[in-house]
Amino acid sequence: MSGVAVVAEAVAAGQAAGLDEAMLKDFLLRWPTVAPALHNRLDAILHGDHRGWFATRLGAKDVRLIAEVAESKGLRLPIARLVEQRYEEAAGHGWSDSDITAVVELLRERHD
Repeated sequence: MSGVAVVAEAVAAGQAAGLDEAMLKDFLLRWPTVAPALHNRLDAILHGDHRGWFATRLGAKDVRLIAEVAESKGLRLPIARLVEQRYEEAAGHGWSDSDITAVVELLRERHD
């Protein structure tokens, strides 16, 4: 789920910088750290279509559970906690039942 959050930030940064959408999409599709499973969600991130695949509140819950299990064994997962926080924030801003791609809207709100 961290991959969705990172791609959302890359999209928001590219859009804020005024990059051509086709160029931005091509870059992200070729970026080796973007998992192939995210390719079919890229349009949703680019265009703000966040109809449910996996709700932000559920994404936050799952990341929280992973972090809690790790922490119970003495292993801190700071990146997981940041991802959890972003999904919690998106859920709190009205995207609770929207797909986790809605995390991009937090950045769009701040930029407008």
